[in-house]
This record gives sequence, structure tokens and C-alpha cells, in this order.
Amino acid sequence: EPIFDFDTKEFVEILQLINPEWVNIGADSNTKKDYIFPEPSKEKLDDFIATLKCFTKIKIKDNLKRINN
Repeated sequence: EPIFDFDTKEFVEILQLINPEWVNIGADSNTKKDYIFPEPSKEKLDDFIATLKCFTKIKIKDNLKRINN
């Protein structure tokens, strides 16, 4: 975290190889906004989380609500 925009297929393949016990997912909490990261759309993020849940635990951070609301 923070979550950046990504290629879903490639990112999932990498995570499957790593086989993590869990994945933390959160949004950028930089309040100064002196830099801006490209973030995934809500739909892309929802699909990504659903795919990850097929093979690992997901820990969603509170700040993800900004993107995933």
C-alpha cells in the first residue's frame, strides 16, 4: 500500500507466485498532495479484491473507502 493503478492480470500472477498469507490494501493517505499516484477505478479495485480472495486473505485499510465507496 498505497494501491497504485496496475495491470490486474500481471499483478495477480505475481502475487500468486509469492503466495502471501495476506495482502494489505489501502489508499494513498498523503494529505499534502505534493505528489499524486495514479489509482485504480472502483470497479478495477473490486475485481482485484475478489480475485485475491480466491487465494489469500485481504486486509482492507480504512483509507481505501476514498476509492472504494
